[in-house]
Amino acid sequence: MALHNVPNERKRRRRRTARWVVAAALAIGALAVGLAYRRYADPERVRAEAEALLQQFAHGRVRVGSATFSMFDGIRLFDVAVASASREAPPGAESTPEEAETVFSCREVLLSHDPLSALGGRLRIRSVVALEPMCSIVHDPVQGTTNIAGLFQGAPRVDDSAMGALPTVELRNARI
Repeated sequence: MALHNVPNERKRRRRRTARWVVAAALAIGALAVGLAYRRYADPERVRAEAEALLQQFAHGRVRVGSATFSMFDGIRLFDVAVASASREAPPGAESTPEEAETVFSCREVLLSHDPLSALGGRLRIRSVVALEPMCSIVHDPVQGTTNIAGLFQGAPRVDDSAMGALPTVELRNARI
């Protein structure tokens, strides 16, 4: 009778070991995903990357006060300001939107994205909603231009085929 139970005992041990291996692999995988999400959702990192991205398109100064990232709710940018480059500053000198003339400011910008694209490491923005944006356009009669004239000149070309459809843009309670 003892010999008859030996194969069953081995099977039970193998099953128990297999369960532990699967449970350990799932725990390690969940930990890795959690740590990666924590790293990529860090508010300071999201703020800095959003500011750098906006700076690529604007030849003035960009400031994002704070930012949050959620896999399903999207990206929220708070206290966004874009200013023309300071005329008194030498070329290449850093200035902030407070020191320069603010051209565009917004209390909050919502970026909704495709969650599956975030898993692939390349965010695809579906829509941009600016809440209470304000744009100040000032004409300079001496130079014959406006403060926004050179702000977006020479912006990098966007490859539509790689990015997919362009996002929709919505302005709520806008002032010009």
